[in-house]
Order: sequence, then structure tokens, then C-alpha cells
Amino acid sequence: MNGPRELDLTRRRFLALSGAAVAGTAVAGCGGGDDGSAAEAPTDDASDLGFPAIENVPEGDVQLRWLTTAGVLGQQYHANVLAEVQAKYPNIEIAHDSMPGSELSEVVGLGVRNQSAHDVFVLPDATLSAVRAVEDGWVQPLDDFIPDFENWKAGFPEGSFFDNINVFDGKTYTFPIRSNKIYDTMVLYDKQLYNDAGYDPATEPLTWDTFRAAAKAVTDAGDGRSYGLTYRIRAGGNYIANMARMAGSPVINTLGGFIDPRNGEFAYTSDEFIAAIELFQAMFDDGSILPGSLSMNPDEIRARMLQGAGGMVMWSPFNVDLWREEDPTFEVGVAAQPVPDGVDPVPLGHSPINLQNSLWLFAGSELGDIAGAILAYEGSMAGQRYMAELFGGVSIRPYLDEALAEIGGLDEQAQQVADLTDEMILVPDPLLRNPDVVQVNRELRAITPTFDDVVEAIFIGEETDVRKAMQGLKDRSEEEFDRAVDAAVSDGATLSREDWVFPNLDPRSDYTPDMYEQL
Repeated sequence: MNGPRELDLTRRRFLALSGAAVAGTAVAGCGGGDDGSAAEAPTDDASDLGFPAIENVPEGDVQLRWLTTAGVLGQQYHANVLAEVQAKYPNIEIAHDSMPGSELSEVVGLGVRNQSAHDVFVLPDATLSAVRAVEDGWVQPLDDFIPDFENWKAGFPEGSFFDNINVFDGKTYTFPIRSNKIYDTMVLYDKQLYNDAGYDPATEPLTWDTFRAAAKAVTDAGDGRSYGLTYRIRAGGNYIANMARMAGSPVINTLGGFIDPRNGEFAYTSDEFIAAIELFQAMFDDGSILPGSLSMNPDEIRARMLQGAGGMVMWSPFNVDLWREEDPTFEVGVAAQPVPDGVDPVPLGHSPINLQNSLWLFAGSELGDIAGAILAYEGSMAGQRYMAELFGGVSIRPYLDEALAEIGGLDEQAQQVADLTDEMILVPDPLLRNPDVVQVNRELRAITPTFDDVVEAIFIGEETDVRKAMQGLKDRSEEEFDRAVDAAVSDGATLSREDWVFPNLDPRSDYTPDMYEQL
């Protein structure tokens, strides 16, 4: 049986992505990257991750079924931990399935209805699903299954647990599995292509003007072989929203879109949003964006970078070592997202609520003691330290300095990534102001065409008036927002659109817990 990758406690490469060991004999291998793309099979031998003894181990053979999202977290961290458990307890067969988030809703829902759900699973659309899952009896609390529960829970950083988010009626149903402070539009670039063109974004941060100029220089030098930028149109609007945010529009990602918390309205017609779209449109017109990239999936985009066809992409730094593992000679640089000349940038933000990839215990599971022991490890100091060693510090626990000291610290590029990520700030979350807003999420219907659809139509020339197209998107979004609020209120929720307005916001500072109390 393949097991966890051997940890190398010498100076590690940042975000080292190990070969994932998929535990058990019943395996569904459906993907790899956090975006649901493919991951490579495990190749390394088992090692001791410090997993503690499980109390009340059954005498006979049992099968524990575990469902995670496809990606580096599910297919490396969880898989390695589960392999360790099975290696230590051969009578516990672990069937670990992983799949893209788009497939979770059907699989989890069908499993619950048929009473055949995995013992432990990730909820689709976790913020919305959590309330429904608890109310409908899909899941059960962890309090009785996590060993020494109160001390274990007390070890989490402040702000890890919230009523009606992961705690219901005094019972704890899940916990944050990793930090959600992830800089997902970091500039990742081919060093050779950009240095040969006279640019090094890591040492001389890009402005919007030099971003465009550098991409064109790489494209011109490539003469049809290389292009300055690969545009990920299905990045959930993050390209445009993050560029607009750092340009001065302090938007938050909520209600399936981007709202300005100063007025509670969708920000699609702000000058910053329009300018960001027009910048990328100009880069398309320059010929600087890799042809066909609008239709590429994540694996194809990564492959084009390795081939030298795409010189740059704005993405999570998790990708760096995916490239390095496939081609150790590939030199990739990391740098800050471009900012307009003369602008005091608004830092990128993250919500204090962290349900992404959180695991829940099926109400019908009869293996709570085994599942609880594994979950306890993954949320413990030992489990989170292993995560930090594996992924370069995406742990939820604030002990990274100690861990990094033992492994020799971060290399220069890793420190760049850490420093850029540390610039991110806490943004307000309407759910923390009023838990009833989850009812609006429940009522909300998808807007069509979507944000990405509208932006793509602009880029390919189907929409020629940028502001008019974005005004149409804003109008449809506002109308649906109003309808969803009215429906939630009619269904008993106590809320209004003012719950999305935060007049005490300082766009360039953390929105701290005490600021909710001032409203």
C-alpha cells in the first residue's frame, strides 16, 4: 500500500507538494489541484506523522469512508494522514474519495437521502449548506468523538468558531482545517522570458502600465511562440475584482459576486472595475494574451507555462511546485499583483469565516470514534504542523516560526510569498453581523449571463460598450439581491440590505471583531 510521503526536514522548497497517497482499496481519483484539476499518483513510502493511538478500536474489520474535494489538500494532506491511519490499524479499511466541488452537491445529497453517505465529507457551498445540514439532521456534532474535546478546541486561534457557522446550539460540528489567507492572484511568471525582455517583477513590482508593457515585450520577442499573459476567465471574477480592489475599490466576495461594503451595492460599474476590464481588454488588443486561453482548463494553463507559450499567469502560489516537480529546470518567479501608478493600494482581503474544505461527520455514521480521532489529529498542533511542512505554512495555527526554525527557515522566494500573503487583511463578513443573511444565500438564484460570461463577451468583442455591459450585470444582480432579501424576510428572517453595509470600514485595515459591535 502506498503511504504518506517521507518528510524532508532540511530546508524545504516552499509549498512543497508531495505525491499523494490514497488510502484504502476503494479509491476514486477525480482530480488534483484546488481547482479540481488532475493530480499525480503517490509514489513514496509511508512515514510516521505522529498520529496518536485511537481509543476503542473495533476488533473486527471495518471500512471508514472519507470524502474530500479534489486538490492538494484532499489528495495529499488528507490522503497521507489516512494512509498513516490504515498502516497503523490494518483492520480499518479507509475508502478515500476526492472529487471537484461541482460534483459534491449531488454525491453528498444523494448519499444522505439513501443513508449511504461517507462517514466524513465536505459540504458543497459550505456556508449555505452548514445551516441546512444541521437543521435537516445530515451531520452530528464532534463534541463526543474528539478526545479531550474542550482542551482540543481551546487550542485553536481566537476567531475559529462562530455560532450558527460551525457551532449550533452549543455543539461544535466542524472546524477550520487550514488558513483561508491565500493570495490567489499572485503574479507567477517565467523568469527567462521576462528577464530576457528586460523585466523582473519580483524586484521591480509591476504597475498597470508596466504590466501591459512587459506582457507586450514578451509577446513581441516570442514572435508567435510565447505570449505575455495567460488569462484564466473561469477564475470566478477574481482577476478583475482583485485588480479593482487594489486599485481602490474595497470589494468583498459575497452573494456570488462582489459588493462594496461601504454602500452594500454590487461594484461592477465602479471606475476601478471598469478600468481593470479595460486594461485586460487592451492587452487582448495588443495580442499579448495567449490565444485560446479563455477556454483552457487549469491543467492546460499550467502546461502552456511549462512549454514557454504562456509567460505569466495570476494565480495561487500553490502552482509553483507543481511546475517544479514536473520540470525542475523551469524557473518561475513570484511577485505582487500589479497596482496603478500613484495609487495607495487596498490590500487583498479574506473573511474570518473559514468553512472551505471543512469536514463534517455524517449523522448516520457508526464510526464516530475512529473519525473523531482522525479529525482531532488534523486539527491538532501535530497535524497542523505537518500541513505547514507539506504546504509551506497554510496551517490555521500560529506556530509557524517554531516549525520553520526546525526545518531551516524559508528560502528567498518562499519568504517573498509569505511576505506578500501577510499583507492581506480581514474584511467584513455579513454573516458575522447577522447570521440570518444565510437565508438570503439560500434564496439567491444564479445570474445569467454570469460575471465571467459578461467579461468574456467584452474581451471577444460581443459587447462593445464596457460600462453598459457592466451596468446590465449590476442591475440584474441588484434585482436578484432585492428579491432574495424579500423572500428571506417573508420566510421569517430578520434582516435588510443594511446588513451588507459597513460604514465604519477602513479599507486598508483589518475589520476586527469589535467593529461589528459598533454597528
